[in-house]
Amino acid sequence: MTKPSKLMMMKSATLALCLGVAGAAWADGAGQVTTPADLAPAAARSLKEGIAAARKADPGAFAALAAVRGYRPEAYMTTRARKPNLAPELAGLGKRGLWPMLEALTEGLPGAGAVSAAEQQAIEVGLLDAVGKLGDARAEAVLAVAFSKAGQPGHVVATAALGLGRLCSGELDAALTGKRGAFAASAALRGVGECRRPASIDRLTTAVSSRSFSDAEVQAAAEALGKLGGSWALDAEVAAGTRLRAEADAMKAAAGQALTALERAAGRRAATATVRALRHARAMVSAK
Repeated sequence: MTKPSKLMMMKSATLALCLGVAGAAWADGAGQVTTPADLAPAAARSLKEGIAAARKADPGAFAALAAVRGYRPEAYMTTRARKPNLAPELAGLGKRGLWPMLEALTEGLPGAGAVSAAEQQAIEVGLLDAVGKLGDARAEAVLAVAFSKAGQPGHVVATAALGLGRLCSGELDAALTGKRGAFAASAALRGVGECRRPASIDRLTTAVSSRSFSDAEVQAAAEALGKLGGSWALDAEVAAGTRLRAEADAMKAAAGQALTALERAAGRRAATATVRALRHARAMVSAK
């Protein structure tokens, strides 16, 4: 029998990967990070009613979500990155994509079929990120369960936290105490950094002063404070008329004070990455 050439073997391996055979992990429910049963009864009822009303009013939005191709090998293997990515397609759905995406997060993406672990992660992150960026309070219940449900993968926790942060949700507060561990706390700290209100700096200051932080938590808090107190971003908001100068200056000052406390808490033995994060945040707050 003729021995297969190395080229033929490489082609076969590539084809198997493209078809999602290698590492296939989910046959159904791709994108599902929670279920309606995980929600409080009132929230589950609102979700069901919202999906039904949206499907009746705009069935095309549900069809558009079912037609996304960014997680399919025949689509993403032709891109430069050669990695699954749903972000452009989901962003294109706009506000009409809210209910279809919430349904996918609680029921699974329709028509996905068998997907690899990487494709599953891309679907979950894509849906959570797109829903979070809509900033719609009707998504809070699903995002909260995605963030807090036991056993969730790290990428689900981290992405859901950012969405909750954009809603300025109090659902992050329990994790800020550290009782759920350093990873959830770090995700919550970064989430708070997405809520561009003066009170967010107060929340971070309280968290910093309440307990000892791990290096990962210090890095997350520094990143959040740099965002909230960043001079360029605040000055741009003042120029656009969306924030008063007095408030912007107060946020810069408060973020600077919180960073000082964070630097003191980190101490001289902080990891190199932590020192770098603190310096970067200080530069953002102090920029002219």
